Amino acid sequence: MAFIGQIEDGPYRYCEDLEGLCSICAEYGYEVFDDLAKIIRLHNKLLQDVELIIRYMKREYVCEISIESNGHTEHDEYIGHCLPYAFGECNKMHSIRCSHCPKLYSFFDKLESILPAEEIQLIDDKKEKLLHYLAHRT
Repeated sequence: MAFIGQIEDGPYRYCEDLEGLCSICAEYGYEVFDDLAKIIRLHNKLLQDVELIIRYMKREYVCEISIESNGHTEHDEYIGHCLPYAFGECNKMHSIRCSHCPKLYSFFDKLESILPAEEIQLIDDKKEKLLHYLAHRT
C-alpha cells in the first residue's frame, strides 16, 4: 500500500490544491460528512424499526394472545403473551421468548442514546403510553 493510502486511513487527507496532507480538511470536512451519514443511517434504521413495531403492535400482537372459547385466557409459553402470568395466576414454565416484544425496548434504548437529555423524559412518557396501549389491546 502506498504511503498516501496509509495516511488517509488516519487523521489526514491529501489535498492536491494544498500540495500535501491536511488535518483540517480531514476533521472538519470529511469526518463531519461521515458522521452526518452515520446519524442519517441510524435515523433511517430507527424509522424502519418503528414502522415494524407499529405494524406488530397494531396487527400481530393481539392475534398472538391465546383466549379459550369460554373467554378465559390460556397459558402461553411466551412469557410476554401469557396473561395468566401477568396476573400472577400462572406457575407453568415459559421457555420461549417472543422475538418481536424486545424490539420495543431496544428501540427506546437506541432512541434515548442519541437524543439530548432534556428529551429523555418525553421518550419515557411515550414508552409508558405504548406499554399501556399494549395492555389495553391485550
